[in-house]
Amino acid sequence: MQIAQLPSDDRHGARHMVPFNGRAAAMRRLSDLLEHLRMLIERTPLTSATLFRRTRSRSLQSHILALFLVLMIGVQVGGFVLINTVGMAAARKSIGEDLVAGALVFNRLLDEDTHRLVQGAHLMSSDYTFREVIASGDRDTIASVLMKYGRRIDASLMMIVGLDQRVLGDTLNMAIDKPFAFPDLIAEAETSQKASAMVLIGGRLYQLVVIPVLAPTPIAWVVIGFIVDDNLTHDLQRLTRLDVSFFSRQSSDSWRLQASTLPDKDRGPLLSSLAADRFATRDADGNAEYGGEAVTRLIALPARSGDRVAAVLQEPLSSALEPFRRLQRLLTFISLAGVLVSILASVAIARGIARPVRELASVARRIAAGNYSTTPPPSGVVEICDLAAAFRTMQEGIASRESRISDLAYCDALTKLPNRALCNDRLDQSIAFAERSHTNVAVLLMDLDHFKYVNDTLGHPIGDLILCAVTARLEELLK
Repeated sequence: MQIAQLPSDDRHGARHMVPFNGRAAAMRRLSDLLEHLRMLIERTPLTSATLFRRTRSRSLQSHILALFLVLMIGVQVGGFVLINTVGMAAARKSIGEDLVAGALVFNRLLDEDTHRLVQGAHLMSSDYTFREVIASGDRDTIASVLMKYGRRIDASLMMIVGLDQRVLGDTLNMAIDKPFAFPDLIAEAETSQKASAMVLIGGRLYQLVVIPVLAPTPIAWVVIGFIVDDNLTHDLQRLTRLDVSFFSRQSSDSWRLQASTLPDKDRGPLLSSLAADRFATRDADGNAEYGGEAVTRLIALPARSGDRVAAVLQEPLSSALEPFRRLQRLLTFISLAGVLVSILASVAIARGIARPVRELASVARRIAAGNYSTTPPPSGVVEICDLAAAFRTMQEGIASRESRISDLAYCDALTKLPNRALCNDRLDQSIAFAERSHTNVAVLLMDLDHFKYVNDTLGHPIGDLILCAVTARLEELLK
């Protein structure tokens, strides 16, 4: 049975026992507002905290994972770029020094070959039998002697040129009884007793030496030559450890490759670069500044007037970059392992941060639904603990304010007894329950006689004390 204060004839008693008029209307409006807020929250349980809505944006865990991956990939890419830049500079410097040393060795080898040819020619010219054969002028005997001496010194070309500069004998059988094709070499040999040059004979490049046959005055000229072919370049490569290529050019014709240690696929690009004069610009060491897959050094060789012969020494960058390539491969494996470890670590860190945040979001949703009994779980992260403490403070403040609002809406401020709104609600519930259970319900009405007289004679504070005393007795009786 519910006990409610009902109005009496005493106007002041009516103001204290049941709030009518202004205060009653205000309380009804506050009650209606609270009911409207509750209905709004029930229809949209998550709109009270829009920060906790699930949107299309990425989660905190994915952000942390992406940050770790970007940092790891950035560090590895920076390492690759640094290694490649430093490695390329170091490789070019190292190969440049190798080319300088290799060029000295190359020139020394060519000088030694020339000296060897000169020594062979001197041995031939000092042979008495050889001088007699030349003096006889017999073409067959001269050809036989030239073949024998040519095999002895492994020469590719042997010639005897008379004082009239006509060829008396030729192991190639190309110029017999014809004028010698290189009179400038004979003129030089007359002056310095020897002459050497790179010449073109039949389109092939030869290293040629010319010396006089003395008896004791010159009676003829001995010409000895070695062909410049791939065998020679491979011999030079074994001694210099460089790729060697020989090129020739006659007058205004284009450059022609004579011999090279390069594979066929690389010969064409090298010939094109030489024809385009890309190796003309040189650095302080004398190497070509033109970059590519190899460092290049161009050496001009002595040749007859109007012809040009050049040797190209190269060393591929791949050989010098191999240690750096191994370092990059090792860095690749380390990077893959680092990325895997970073993914695992970022997932663990993200879960350690995201899980407490999700739990706090769940607590916030329950608070929005009106459940203030749930407390945020503890966390090992200091910042999350501070956030949980702030949630608990907020939760307690919301619960306290809502309790006070509820008291103001449904209880009398002086006596703390239920007001008309709560009385009507409880009466409706009792009537509904009585209808369902087929029982009766009763309402007890009571009044205070002569309450207005007390207020008029003793004052309103005494009237308030009487109301509080009556309330206390009622509560004591109804316990």
